[in-house]
Amino acid sequence: MKRSPYLLPGFVSGGEAFVIGQPGERYAIVLENHTSARIEAVLTVDGLDVINGQPGSTSNRGYLVRPHASIVIEGFRRSTSTVAAFRFGGVEGSYADERGAARNVGVIGVALFAERGADLDVYENEVEVRRSADPFPGGFAPPPANRVYD
Repeated sequence: MKRSPYLLPGFVSGGEAFVIGQPGERYAIVLENHTSARIEAVLTVDGLDVINGQPGSTSNRGYLVRPHASIVIEGFRRSTSTVAAFRFGGVEGSYADERGAARNVGVIGVALFAERGADLDVYENEVEVRRSADPFPGGFAPPPANRVYD
């Protein structure tokens, strides 16, 4: 499997993840399936489907990712053997701008679907449990016993 030698730096703000890239530099999207079921991943870059270049839709076909496997998507699919590389850049001159659909430049979208009847080995409400997690329940920790504080 061809992988990037490093992950891009990034941060999370307002519940959204951001990565920092240099203009003109290529990037790839790596999807890892940590379940025991096949997953279909429908992806958009700049609002365009990475397989057909049309506006993104969850009804489009996607990439199949085998159980406990990963795939690397390096660009917009041009044929079964070639892609147009993903590159960091501005709105003007982007693939989406050329297609008259520049509204979502800079946005990567992923919709994941499991096969019908698949057991994903995931706690049923895990996403919601993690989203509502409280890393500091009850405020502050009680002081250790037998300590004197001024």
